[in-house]
Amino acid sequence: MAFTPFESANEENPSILLSDDGDVWTVPPGTTNPLRQKPAATGAFNSDTDIHIGPDGLLTLLYREYDDSPEYERLYIMKSADARTWTAPTLLMDSTGLTGGVPLKILSPAIVWDGAAYRMWAVRQ
Repeated sequence: MAFTPFESANEENPSILLSDDGDVWTVPPGTTNPLRQKPAATGAFNSDTDIHIGPDGLLTLLYREYDDSPEYERLYIMKSADARTWTAPTLLMDSTGLTGGVPLKILSPAIVWDGAAYRMWAVRQ
């Protein structure tokens, strides 16, 4: 499971837990949460994670980085073979690229591999 615990105002950082039964959840052995720290910019934060196993067999974690000045969003992915060691974040897309420079909020993105391509669903605000 991937989540961004809301520990304090504007501090939601991607974290993961594992469960064998759906009742008891623990941090995977060798993993340190959060996987990403809060961005340094004032008014910036992480949120809205999604996790799945990609066609390459790797865990793929998606998360959103938001900056309120200027209003800007980025979606990043990180990959892992063992839930302990993760790649550096790779920019998947940003909000201005979707709209020709006009900020757009992309909330709660989720991606799936349909066997031929990735598909993404999100709340557009």
